[in-house]
Amino acid sequence: MVQSTHRLGIQLSKLIRTDIIEMQGSETNYVYRLTSIGEMLVSMSRRC
Repeated sequence: MVQSTHRLGIQLSKLIRTDIIEMQGSETNYVYRLTSIGEMLVSMSRRC
């Protein structure tokens, strides 16, 4: 459980990092990405 959470954290930080590089100030894209990350976290926590 802890290990999978850690792995998810690494994946998320990579996702966020690449998105910030790609977007460069596009706010709608950023909000959309945060929403999809939130949904991913919710579905992961339900699975546990």
